[in-house]
Amino acid sequence: MSSLKPDSIRFKNIMSYSSVADNDVLAVRSTEFNLLMLLNTGTVLSWGKNNAALGRPCVDANVDCFIPYPIKTPIAIVDIACGISHCLARGVNFKVYSWGYNSYGQVF
Repeated sequence: MSSLKPDSIRFKNIMSYSSVADNDVLAVRSTEFNLLMLLNTGTVLSWGKNNAALGRPCVDANVDCFIPYPIKTPIAIVDIACGISHCLARGVNFKVYSWGYNSYGQVF
């Protein structure tokens, strides 16, 4: 049985495609099917399965989103966290923003 290893080549390709430098990334978090990346500008990028945890619409509603694209937030974000199918973001104003599935009241 093989162990899972980070695919740094693929990650660098995603980074270069979205014009993000390595030193611009503050955090990377994941849901079960999505990835979020927090940049030092306060912008959050997302990519992955086209579901509520993505935090933004895809260009084609029937296709998953494999290119990092910004989530529209009302203010700069300073921290991100994810559960299996929901995400949280803390703004510079100390307010918490959430999106995703709300099966157990985790999204407020």
